Amino acid sequence: MECKVEIGADKLNLCFRVSGYATYVDAIQVSKFLNVILNNNNFDLVTFDLSSCEKMDSTFMGIIASLACENEDGNGLNVQVAKCSPTSLQCLEDLGLTKLVTLVDEWNDEDMVFLALKNIEYGSKEQHEIIYLSHKALSAINECNREKFSAVIDALNVENH
Repeated sequence: MECKVEIGADKLNLCFRVSGYATYVDAIQVSKFLNVILNNNNFDLVTFDLSSCEKMDSTFMGIIASLACENEDGNGLNVQVAKCSPTSLQCLEDLGLTKLVTLVDEWNDEDMVFLALKNIEYGSKEQHEIIYLSHKALSAINECNREKFSAVIDALNVENH
């Protein structure tokens, strides 16, 4: 199933509502959007509503990990995953992301207006960089992930240089 990402926000909160199968293509779009929006706004919380997300690939989960790792480094941004589907929860648990994010069963987004995330143009170098950084973030979580993604990181590192 194709992925659909919608964005909602209020004064302090940014929310991504994800449905379908979230892949590296969607991760790149979310990452590019975050780079712009977080540099120009002071959000306290970024929420990923995964209630309709069937599953995610490692690059998409790496974007969530990147944000959560930045929070651990003290940038003041909190990351939560709301209304997580059982399949998505299993994906997050398998890679150790549940230790980095706050999981919430209920999330009130009634006051937010959601719009579809529009395609943002990017080049192949940007694509490689985002995929590389998202897998580096996953690898930083634990040794199992380091082993699992070392070949991907090495291959992308070679392609970037």
